[in-house]
Amino acid sequence: MKYCATVLYILGSRRSTRTGTTSLKAPFPCGSHSGAELQEKAEVNDGGGKVMLDGVRRTLPLFLCVCLCLFTKNQGAQRQSGWPSAGGTAASASNAQTYNQNLIKHVGQGTPKRPGRIETYIFAIYGKAWCCFHFNTGIVVQSIGVCYGVNGNNLPSPSDVVKLYQSKGIDSMRIYFPRSDILQALTGSNIALTMGVANENLSAFASDPSAVANWVKQNVQAYPGVNFRYIAVGNEVESGNTQNVLPATQNMNSALSAAGLSNIKVSVSVSQKGLHGEEMAGQGVACALAVALFIGSLVSIPTVRSIGVCNGILGNNLPSPADVVKLYQSNGIAAMRIYSPHAATLRALAGTDIAVIVDEPAIDQFLTLSAASDWVQSNIKPYQGVNIRYIAVGNEVSGDATRSILPAMENLTKALSAAGFGKIKVSTAVKMDVLGTSSPPSGGEFSDAAVMAPIAKFLASNGSPLLANVYPYFAYKGGDVDLNFALFQPTTATVADDGRTYSNMFAAMVDAMYSALEKAGAPGVAVVVSESGWPSAGGSGASADNARRYNQGLIDHVGMGTPKRAGAMEAYIFAMFNENQKDGDETERHYGLFNPDKSPAYPIKVKITFTPGVAPAAGGGPKSARSERR
Repeated sequence: MKYCATVLYILGSRRSTRTGTTSLKAPFPCGSHSGAELQEKAEVNDGGGKVMLDGVRRTLPLFLCVCLCLFTKNQGAQRQSGWPSAGGTAASASNAQTYNQNLIKHVGQGTPKRPGRIETYIFAIYGKAWCCFHFNTGIVVQSIGVCYGVNGNNLPSPSDVVKLYQSKGIDSMRIYFPRSDILQALTGSNIALTMGVANENLSAFASDPSAVANWVKQNVQAYPGVNFRYIAVGNEVESGNTQNVLPATQNMNSALSAAGLSNIKVSVSVSQKGLHGEEMAGQGVACALAVALFIGSLVSIPTVRSIGVCNGILGNNLPSPADVVKLYQSNGIAAMRIYSPHAATLRALAGTDIAVIVDEPAIDQFLTLSAASDWVQSNIKPYQGVNIRYIAVGNEVSGDATRSILPAMENLTKALSAAGFGKIKVSTAVKMDVLGTSSPPSGGEFSDAAVMAPIAKFLASNGSPLLANVYPYFAYKGGDVDLNFALFQPTTATVADDGRTYSNMFAAMVDAMYSALEKAGAPGVAVVVSESGWPSAGGSGASADNARRYNQGLIDHVGMGTPKRAGAMEAYIFAMFNENQKDGDETERHYGLFNPDKSPAYPIKVKITFTPGVAPAAGGGPKSARSERR
């Protein structure tokens, strides 16, 4: 079982009155530092709230959630990322607004050492001083979480709180322990949830796996419509209880896996308190290191993250679905796209934690809400142990049928939410010729904006990505494109556009799609590359060596993103097998990484790990065309 685990940090700081620097200590060993103190510096302007965090290091190859506090009073229950609006030095509504708004802008950029989006939670939605909404700031909060504390006797109801999150575009919430009224209010909202385990439960959870299993049953399984993202086993656990963190975390991991919920990540929320100087000695260090090593053991050491592989079934000699799933697992491939809700494949996927895109090519099944609800009952509800991430309403739909995509997506979204599956994102898969203009990348624009602009805005309003099938091979085959440029190989045939340099065709094509989304009024929509590949035989430029070069280059490239959107992106290689019953050109039968006997079609480092997340946003390059032949 492979995880992308996350260590949740709550970082305190010690501000030097002489130098204006901040000294941060890492609770876990980091890189070559072997647990030594990491000296970090932050430029701080108390009046403007400007913060530049430089060098927060990842202690493990994990997706990092960093909570930074630069207001240094070590008092109060929580000290996450935020700024108080009253009650102390530099605590004012103006400074709180400035800090939180700049934090929101900053997390999309990452840090100089780690560019790309950082997952961050503002403390807090309400409170006496640490809150976002008790003063009128006009603050806009998107792609960032906000902590929801309940220590007040005058707070809105949970349902009103959820509505506030939604109205402000806040897509993630942290709560500190399970509350049925909050979980009920979150059902169907698709707000990503981090839920804590109370510290007082750690002793029982460490010694009694059945207690953990019962907790999971009561607080997670009972709410299938809640988009659980993390379970934080303890919050800022202090001495006397730290020895319980590791066994409790292990038991939680096992209980979620046994319940078919291994897509929910298990972690622990730590602070710096108790980790300084002599307090770092003995049990504190041993416990912290043990937890770090355990969480690290849930993560494979991949060539790259965010890669899946498409699993087509148009062949009369292919392995059984159970054997296919085992082949994915043995090669560390943790995401799959299937082109219909194939029952045998879905049964084989149950309990595996492989993230899945499920296509439904017959979009007329979603043209009424009743029909969409029936589809959900038949194709989603029976497979609750499957980690379904997206449903693609059609694949490369063309002609008049494109007018049906949006109402079909709307009905399916309502049906999923009503059935308690609101965390599953609804999208559609498009090919590159939805762009009327794609070169240069910054010129990317949809050919039929009347169809695609409303689809893009629907995706934006629901936090869904656009699925795009991106094939440099077709651009190479049909035009004057340098082969090395198409194959991720060194070349002098680079493209300069809008201050950016493109050294490969793939990045240019993806950035063209992002440019089109921007022009359609949906700049925040992510592009997930739902297909990309290169044939190993059957046509011009189709060879095992070129297929190996392209697919290895794709695997190695997606961790970096594109010139317009740095950071790991989500992509799926087409395809798992050579399929001997596919229609069309001979090349269509030679896209597989594997032969039907499960032997590799050519040598490739295919030990890859999928990290679901937000794909880098924005796209470009020459058009490609690929007919729907699933």
